[in-house]
Amino acid sequence: MSKDIRVSEVDILDIVANWKVDASSEDMNRYFFEFNGFSNILSGNVSFVVGRKGCGKTAIISYIESLTGHDLFANKITFGAFPFEEFSEYLSKDFLKSNAFATAWKYTIYNSVLDHMAKNDALPAEARSALEDRKPTTPERRFSDTMGRWKARSFSAGVGNNPLVGGLSFSTSSQPLARKAATLAEQVAAMEDFIFKYIDGSSYFILFDGLDSEVPKTENIHDGWEKYDYIITSLFKAALEVRNLFRSSQINVIPIVFVRDDIFELTSDSDKEKWSDHTYELTWRIDQIRQMLAYRITRSIDQDVDILSFNRAWSALFDRRTHITIERTDGSSYEIDVLQYIRLRTFLRPRDFIRYLQICAMVTKQHNKSYDRINPETVVRSEFNYAKRFQQELCDELMLVFPRLKELLSLFDKMPYSRHFTYEQFVETLEREVGDGNVEDFGLKPHMILNMLFRYSVLGNVRKFKLPRKESKYYRTFRYTKPNATLDINRLMTLHSAIYISVYSSQAEIFSNLADKDIEDDENPPTDLVRFEEID
Repeated sequence: MSKDIRVSEVDILDIVANWKVDASSEDMNRYFFEFNGFSNILSGNVSFVVGRKGCGKTAIISYIESLTGHDLFANKITFGAFPFEEFSEYLSKDFLKSNAFATAWKYTIYNSVLDHMAKNDALPAEARSALEDRKPTTPERRFSDTMGRWKARSFSAGVGNNPLVGGLSFSTSSQPLARKAATLAEQVAAMEDFIFKYIDGSSYFILFDGLDSEVPKTENIHDGWEKYDYIITSLFKAALEVRNLFRSSQINVIPIVFVRDDIFELTSDSDKEKWSDHTYELTWRIDQIRQMLAYRITRSIDQDVDILSFNRAWSALFDRRTHITIERTDGSSYEIDVLQYIRLRTFLRPRDFIRYLQICAMVTKQHNKSYDRINPETVVRSEFNYAKRFQQELCDELMLVFPRLKELLSLFDKMPYSRHFTYEQFVETLEREVGDGNVEDFGLKPHMILNMLFRYSVLGNVRKFKLPRKESKYYRTFRYTKPNATLDINRLMTLHSAIYISVYSSQAEIFSNLADKDIEDDENPPTDLVRFEEID
């Protein structure tokens, strides 16, 4: 039975100000929101969780790890510090043809499963005893840790008089590559046999994360991509093969790969289309964001009450004024809903909303100490700080794709202070700044630069319509709301609102002309839009 919620008994602003954007540092038992689709992941029906940074992949991993108990075991393995140089010899055609990288990934998965089985008191004593010698002295968190073990050690645990693998070893000696691959395959087969023989009904989650940590860091992600593609595609294939192998026997060995959407798009395999049946695309709609915020705000107030409706939760954190009044330089004004104002400055990711509310709470505590709620003025005041962090996180995300993004964004500060721009205006600015020696050439044609920015929703297309009884209405098309959209360089373009603010933050007076009330994302445009005149 739930108890009544008492907002006055907690310092909600202090709690929200201490929310963590990094899910691995957050209390997931308290804050994790079980969105639609999570049950499908937890049931083992999903092998790949694909999404942009900030969409919640790390939160899912952290929450599943927190569920570890007597019948659920989970650990995360990151791709960081993969020994590319040390294993470069395996990137020969002969080794790749042997499918040995997929076998190596299977070894990694089974290695973790066996480590969990060694801790499972529900298993027969003989099985746990046989595995005891294999238990690592420290947790394995990186792929390179496991790779070192399968190069240096053999899987030779025995049960009773039935050794699993007698005398096998796999080392970095002068064995031919083919023999190394064969030896590894034999060890994997032995591990599979052991798991089939002794595993119980518990669930064993092996969660792969951080796959972007070793993507070739070049001016163009395609440079040096081929070798990385072999390795990461092998992981996808191994995870799916392991899942299917054990699922057919109703055994819950569940490897799940969490990967950025751009990396997933770049991978190539003849069977990639079949992966779609086992892929969950982690995207969010505004109604889901509202549910997530209601859950998080409620849990900030009290962990033992029923989740409040969005309106009640929102009113516990924000004051009664639901709209922001914006004064234009021409003396006119307009109003916009507070949540809509925030939404237009996000990629519709949980991280963005958590960050914005966190900053609003901090600003309120610092500058309005007598207030116990966030007011609309604080939401506006917080946008500069938020936009700068938004831009920095974007630059970090795109470091693998375009390391000079921050320098590129500075070009827009050289353009006229207009919310919209044309392809010709961008080209003119780019050529002038490169010609004057203010920036080095980016090595890409202008349309390629703009397409890259469109791919990551740094900019979008905009259509302007003349509507009845209104001056005009702008409909923006960004890939974060329309993943299949493509850039039309013959139409007007616009920077994302948060990027626009961060680029022009030195020109504060321009923000009075943002006219957010006349902007909508082209997610669900009016069905009768074609009746109205498109004027740009």
